[in-house]
Amino acid sequence: MASVGSSAIYLYGASTPDLTAAMWAATVYGIPLKNITGELHVANTWVGDNDVVIAVGATALNYVLAQDSSYSNFCSYQAKASAGTVGPIDACGADSLDSWKLAYAQVEAALNGTYPSDYTSATPCDYNGVACTT
Repeated sequence: MASVGSSAIYLYGASTPDLTAAMWAATVYGIPLKNITGELHVANTWVGDNDVVIAVGATALNYVLAQDSSYSNFCSYQAKASAGTVGPIDACGADSLDSWKLAYAQVEAALNGTYPSDYTSATPCDYNGVACTT
């Protein structure tokens, strides 16, 4: 499976709890702090450049997808890598804890090509009928 290094992963959390979740996930995996933002214009630049951007939480996902109707919503780094289109990777949980678990799982998958064993313990959000691109 495709993978990237920790310096090539970016996290965007639009709310305080989701930004905190992004920081915790980054800390666990050694992602540089400069690769974490709570600012939409920064995240949108990363997404537009086709970087590996994990949108942590419903608010972040909503803001990024609203920026450009051509963006796809990806369920994993592997789906993004094989699609060749632009968009964020979905780490939208039913609550902040689930968003953290999903961010952690998405970072793990981007780094190692596989999800951690506890990935299924996180409940994804019901994102307004927007399905992930698989």
